[in-house]
Amino acid sequence: MTDARETVRRFQSTAEHYVRYRSRYPQALIDAVADTRHLDGRRRLLDRGTGPGFLAIALAPRFEATVAMDPDPEMLAVAKAEARATGIVLTLVIGGSEDLGPHLGRFRLVTMGRSFHWMDRDRTLGALDALIEADGAIGLFMAHASYVCVTLRDRSDQPGGSRGSGRPGRSTTRRSPWRRSPRGH
Repeated sequence: MTDARETVRRFQSTAEHYVRYRSRYPQALIDAVADTRHLDGRRRLLDRGTGPGFLAIALAPRFEATVAMDPDPEMLAVAKAEARATGIVLTLVIGGSEDLGPHLGRFRLVTMGRSFHWMDRDRTLGALDALIEADGAIGLFMAHASYVCVTLRDRSDQPGGSRGSGRPGRSTTRRSPWRRSPRGH
């Protein structure tokens, strides 16, 4: 797997291209995730590997506070500008999986949109385990040319609310019939 420094080098100078050419997440998908997870404008969201912030910005109105984390300062600068343009407040954190820790606080939902495959998955999930609230979840958003797929990993369905029990929690994968939104929508 790659470390944060290698990831930053890989994506240098791509931030503006992401804003210009990457599609946004469909509002119907954001609404479905919010309904499934009973998001009510309270608690906190962590969007890990936020890139230009598309997912963090789309979900931020459903939370009291949103933390957008990425190892690339250029991506975070773009996320800041995108959030400001839409009136969304994000807490921006420079860092990779190795920077996850209790100093970030606890989260109701942790999302990773089109970024999880770049991470050291075992390290990331291990570090996130301590940051997710007992009734929290991880949402992996993956995109294909004609659909967006979301896998929600629910922590609360595990004995004692802990992922460490060896039994997996409920996982819901939704292969969306919703078409991806065109750029800028």
